[in-house]
Amino acid sequence: FQPMLESTVVDLSLIAGYKTKLGEWDFDLSNTNGYNQFDYGISNTVNDALGINSPTSFDAGGHTFLQNTVNLDFSKFDDTVMSGLGLAFGAEYRYENYTIYAGEEGSYIGNGANSFPGFAPNNEVDEQRSSVGIYADVELNFTDKFLVDIAGRFENYNDFGNTINGKIAARYKLTDAVVLRGAFGTGFRAPSLQQQYFNTVDK
Repeated sequence: FQPMLESTVVDLSLIAGYKTKLGEWDFDLSNTNGYNQFDYGISNTVNDALGINSPTSFDAGGHTFLQNTVNLDFSKFDDTVMSGLGLAFGAEYRYENYTIYAGEEGSYIGNGANSFPGFAPNNEVDEQRSSVGIYADVELNFTDKFLVDIAGRFENYNDFGNTINGKIAARYKLTDAVVLRGAFGTGFRAPSLQQQYFNTVDK
């Protein structure tokens, strides 16, 4: 008697984009879509609550995650300012959806299938999040050896509100083989939908 946890995983992704120049600016528009489905199965097991009529394999349910991101970026480099000035700005829209779906009743009824009780209807979730962000970045080469970069980003989450973050970084080239780098920045990352809503116990 050795229960076997089996899984079927589906991963799909599609990326499309368009690049061109608008005057002195490089223009980049892209859309990235990704989808993952993780379906659990368990075999060589029983559910004690079903007694002698228990099947020995079950569909235990699973979860899915979808993310779609649209990016719009503008950038240019001006070699007439000191040793070079790089400018960039852009925007991003992101949508996410996370679900948990129940398995067959025999996988979760009572104490569930031995080794891995399935997801039950009270574990099911269907949650979404959307966010909009804008950013700007300035990179100045004071000399061929010394560079300073300053960047800032504003983001609005429909479930976490607004956040503003910044970064400053510098690089000094001592030799062709030795470079000194340093950076300081703030950051915020909202907990993923999986971190917020994954559950396997009775609510």
